[in-house]
Amino acid sequence: MAAGAAISSFGALNGWILLQGQFPLAVAHDGLLPRAFARLSKRSTPVTGIVIGSVFATILISMNYTRGLVEEFTFILLLATLTSLVPYVFCSAADAMVLLRGGVHARGWRRLLPLLIPGLAFVYSLWAIGGAGRDAVYWGFMLILAGFPMYVWSRRGYNS
Repeated sequence: MAAGAAISSFGALNGWILLQGQFPLAVAHDGLLPRAFARLSKRSTPVTGIVIGSVFATILISMNYTRGLVEEFTFILLLATLTSLVPYVFCSAADAMVLLRGGVHARGWRRLLPLLIPGLAFVYSLWAIGGAGRDAVYWGFMLILAGFPMYVWSRRGYNS
């Protein structure tokens, strides 16, 4: 059982390290984060996102040092899952908007059929976010709000 938990932890750790570099890289390429996040090292690694993400992860762990190791791992896993679900909520809503604006060419109840998948994805994502628990949702919301100044700073000079 302990070996399975160790393998699971190692796999989750590797996945989140990759995600913490690639996600900011993609967002920076879209112009929503500072250009520093779009820079790659000589080995094509998004170092800025990985370093900043690791610093924040270290701060998060040190803020919750009173929890046990398993409870801390569970909390961080729930928080990471929650923050990766937020884009799914927005993407499923955007998909529904694109379908509605593009005009569905069916009549009656069949008009709603294309909205079934984005609707189910939206509901499932909300359900999974709610299932993360009160603490994870609170801290996830705070982390999202903490990112807004960086977004505003990266968008300075642009007229919307």
